[in-house]
Amino acid sequence: MAEERAVAPEPNPLSTGEAEAIVEARMNARTAAETARREALEAEAAYAEWEAAKGDGTKTIYRRVAPPPAPPVTREAETVRREWAEAEIAEFLRLEAERKPSVNISLSATVYDDEVTEIRLWHEGEQYRALSNVAFTHLQFIGNFEDETAYWSFFGMVDTVDGEEEAKIAEQARAFGYDYTPRPRPDKSLVASLDEPEYLLLAERGQTVPEAVLAQLDAIHVYYLTHERRLAIEHQRPPPSPRPTASGGRRTPKSPRTP
Repeated sequence: MAEERAVAPEPNPLSTGEAEAIVEARMNARTAAETARREALEAEAAYAEWEAAKGDGTKTIYRRVAPPPAPPVTREAETVRREWAEAEIAEFLRLEAERKPSVNISLSATVYDDEVTEIRLWHEGEQYRALSNVAFTHLQFIGNFEDETAYWSFFGMVDTVDGEEEAKIAEQARAFGYDYTPRPRPDKSLVASLDEPEYLLLAERGQTVPEAVLAQLDAIHVYYLTHERRLAIEHQRPPPSPRPTASGGRRTPKSPRTP
């Protein structure tokens, strides 16, 4: 069975009078717009005006009008300078004088037999050597710290030399027909005592040690001796194991079960 669909009725065509009225309204609107545009142009002040005749008997009027007025010049607001009172200046200078400086400490240390440490400190491009009766075994875990004088940023490397370990290395070397010479030890008699913390500057001939070097060595000794227990714990703590990634992770194969 065929389905019946409703058909929309066709719109009634416009009569001749209606069509002429629509066309006339559009032409009148276009003429009014052209007239308004011409009046606006003629209202502008003209520098010059001339006509050009065309071959069909019409003519074109050319008018050179004045350029648009320049925008008004706005002056920038003058900067008002604040006058500081003498009391405010004095307070600012006081705060600046009390502010702690930030100082970098860069050194390497070799600890011999857990008794003495040979320190090589770099300051302003020059190296300074010192011998300390403090065994800086955990020195590399200091990082940054603060005391009453400055903010210290520490970077250091530590090497330990143990007599028993070197004796084993020498024995193994002899077994294979090689000679191994243990590293020479610094003279421990240079320090007055192994009980009270102290260090000795080993200045080269003609080398002047600035006060900044002494301040760095003092700060390292005081901080290390104060926090040695915590640094030792950090040293014994195993480093965090890396987490396996999706692409680079490895799995340890399981061993087969025994019957």
